[in-house]
Formats: sequence, structure tokens, C-alpha cells
Amino acid sequence: MRRFRFATLAILLMGSVVYLLAADPPKTAEQLVRDLGSPVFAVRDKASRDLWKLGEPARAAVEAGTKSDDPEVAQRASDVLEKFDWGIFPDTPQDVLKQIKEFRSDDLDRQLAAVRALVRTDDRGWKTLRLILAHEFEESARLAYFEELLNGTREIVPGLLFAGKIEEAARVLEVGTLGPNPEAWLDYATFTLQHGRTKEAIRTLEKNASGTTEVARSSHAALSVLLHLNGQGNAALSRLNERFRDKPTPILVRSLREELGAWDALLESEGNAEVPNPGLLLFRARKAGKEARAAELVAALKKVTTEPGDDGDAGIALLLNERPLDAIAVLRESKSRPRLLADVLAERLKFADVLSLLGDAPAANLAEGEEETDQARLYYDMRRARI
Repeated sequence: MRRFRFATLAILLMGSVVYLLAADPPKTAEQLVRDLGSPVFAVRDKASRDLWKLGEPARAAVEAGTKSDDPEVAQRASDVLEKFDWGIFPDTPQDVLKQIKEFRSDDLDRQLAAVRALVRTDDRGWKTLRLILAHEFEESARLAYFEELLNGTREIVPGLLFAGKIEEAARVLEVGTLGPNPEAWLDYATFTLQHGRTKEAIRTLEKNASGTTEVARSSHAALSVLLHLNGQGNAALSRLNERFRDKPTPILVRSLREELGAWDALLESEGNAEVPNPGLLLFRARKAGKEARAAELVAALKKVTTEPGDDGDAGIALLLNERPLDAIAVLRESKSRPRLLADVLAERLKFADVLSLLGDAPAANLAEGEEETDQARLYYDMRRARI
């Protein structure tokens, strides 16, 4: 009897082994993508479900499938990829799925509420939020989403740091670098420097910065901020110059050039950047040692009109660029800032000119009443007496 039992058990075990050996191994993502084009509907449908169940590891194969010449394969792969891109996976929690649905509405208030809810969840919500915000959006909406994200991260990150959850804080702050908000770039850069995560952060941002999407451009700028704060200003500027070649020069590039003293580059970029005020242009030309360009700008500033609306900015620009005599001449001609002119003349000890100016200037230009004009005259009289 005992021998019979052992023999029966051996037969059963051998049968199991034979079945396992005969069973087909799980299909790879690439094989499942090929099955999307099967002539059998059940095979195609199962391949779609199985690819979705594989999740992120199948992304590369699914992306390749979207470029297939077979319309059925391309369409089914696109459907699966869309779920991936919105963070819809078999294990996505119901509360997160609810917020994904809210965000995909056309209502901006509901979308912002979804961002608020997801940023205040946990790592599952942050991963989903990262996928959602990586989409291309209309500019004003994108600004609103990332502004809401910035407010949310600044609320929750202190608590994460207090609880010692450094990894979680890093992940939620990194989401902000996908957007156009310089404050978010600075928050992430400061955090990584304080916690010794600079190398890791640079690798992450370099990966995000590949491509030509808005996300890539934002990540590139965030990387430049990090490099600059890490003492690699020239490397940061080099990256930004490359990224924005033949494009309008953003304020971040101009600020870095000013800080690093790249005055020649600033002057060369005048044509494709927002034209700054003439006083700033003159300052840059002087710093770059471009005497001819500086002379042109001075001549332009000295061409003052007396039309209404001329508020004496040209005189201020000349004054700030260490050309007080030109500034005095312009302020005299514009007659728009008599108090400023009086102060400049007083600094040069031209008190007779100051008192003459106070006596000649219309009360409406100088002050609201004659009494204030008398006080101004007394002030300059006393100042002259002290000197």
C-alpha cells in the first residue's frame, strides 16, 4: 500500500512538471505589441489588457507600437499609452482616479482643485501629478497649474522634512521643475544643495531637459539655476545660451549674463530680446567698453521733447550713468522734475540756481501750494548756510 501511495505521488508530480514545461512563458511587451495586430479579436483584446497590466515597464514597447504601419496596432498602442500618460494603471487608487477625471474636465476651477488634492496626497498622487503636468497645455492654464502646485508643495514640504521624509520631499519638489515658475526651480535647487543631492538632481534634470517640449525647456532652465547656485555659473550660462539660441532671450539668461559680466553678449542680444530702457542699454555699453555705442545712446537720451508725458526719465538715465551735466541740461529742458533738478544742482553747490529754479517754477509743477514752495526755498537756504 505504501509503495502504491509513493508511486501515485510520483506520477502526480511528474504530470505537474510536464504541464509547467509545456505551458507558454509570459509574453514580453514586444510580443504583446505584435499581438495587437492579430487577425483574431480575442488575441488583440487580451494583448491590450496585458500591456496595460504591465504598466510603465511596457512604455517603450507601447510607444514603438504607436508608430506601427498597421493602423490597428498603432491605435491600440495609442490607447494604452494614453492611460499611461494620465497615470491610469491597474493599481491606481480610486481617490487618485477621481482626481484624474476631474483634471480632464474643461473646467479650470475643477482642474486646479484636482492639483490641490493630488499634491496633498502621497507618493502615488505625486507620481500621477507628474504624469498629468507633463502634457502640453495652453500657456495661461499651464501657469495656473504650476502656481497651484507651488503653493501646495510649500505647504506640505516643511512637514515632510520635519518627519525626515527627504526622498518624498525631493520627489514632490522635482515635479515643480517641469513648469515655468522660477520660484519652483529655486526651491528645488536650494533643497538639493542643502541635502547633498546635487549630483542626483543634475542627472534627473538632464534627463527631463532632453527634447523640445515646454517641460524640457523648463527643466533646462531649472538645471541652469541649480548649476549656478552650485558655483557653476559659466556652465549654467552655456547651457542657457545653447537652449535659447535664435530665440528671444529670457530674463534668466540676461540676469546670468549681468552677474557674470558678459556685457558683450548682452549688447549683441539687443535685437532678439525685449529692449530694456535706454539707461540700462547705456550702462551695458559702458561696461562692455563700447564707446561708440555709448555715445549713440547718450545722444539719443539728450534729444528731449517738452511734450506732455515726458517725465524726465532720460535725465535720470543720464544721472545714473555718471553724466550729471547732461542730466541737468535734460531736466532743465523737460521741466518735468524740478525737485530732482533742484537736488542735483544742490549737490553741485549751485544754490543760486536752485533758488532761482524754485522762484521760477510753476507752483503746479513743484508742489500743491505756495506754502510748500516756501518750505522748499527755506530748506535749500538752510542747506547752503550749513555748507
